[in-house]
Amino acid sequence: EVSVETTRQAEAKRRAAFLDRSASPGDRQLSLNLFRDRRRKAANEAIEAFLAVRNLVSKKEWEAIWPDGYCAPAPEAPRLVDELEKALPGVVADPARLRKAQDAAAALKKAVRTDAALGQKAKARLEDFFEDWEVLGDDFVELVNRLDEQQERNDKAVLEASGRLQEVLTPEEWDALSRSLSPDR
Repeated sequence: EVSVETTRQAEAKRRAAFLDRSASPGDRQLSLNLFRDRRRKAANEAIEAFLAVRNLVSKKEWEAIWPDGYCAPAPEAPRLVDELEKALPGVVADPARLRKAQDAAAALKKAVRTDAALGQKAKARLEDFFEDWEVLGDDFVELVNRLDEQQERNDKAVLEASGRLQEVLTPEEWDALSRSLSPDR
C-alpha cells in the first residue's frame, strides 16, 4: 500500500512538471526518471512480497489463492494528453499555431499511448507470473528490466513532443492550457 501511494505521488509530481512552463527539459526528464524509479521500486517490493508468500504454500494452495482471471486488468484511467487535444482550440486563437500545437499534441499522444501500451503489456505479463506458481524470481526481474528499457526509449519521444508543444504556445497560452487541464493550479 505504501508503494502504491509513493507511485501516485510520483505521478502527481510528473504531471505537475509537464504542466509547469518554467520546467526545463531536464526538470521533466528528472520527474519522469523519479516516477519510473518509484514505480520500479514498488514493483520490486510487490514481487518480493509475492515470492515470500508463494514459498509458504503448495502449488495447489497457490492456485486456490490466484484463480484464473483474478488479476484482470483495471480499466485505463483518463490521460492528460486526451484532455490536451480538447483544450487546445480554446487556448490557441491563431489557426496556424493551433495546427502546429495540434501536431505536437498528436506526437505527444502517440508517445504516451505507446508508453501506456508497453505498461499494460508488462502488467498483464506480471499478472500472468503472479498466477503461475512455478515462475522464478529471475523471471520477474527480467520482466521489470525489459519494461524499464522499453520505457526509457519511449521517454525521449514524450519529452521531445512536450518540448515542441511548449515552443509553439505563448506563455499565456501555456498557462491557460495548464489551468484548463489542472483546475487546481
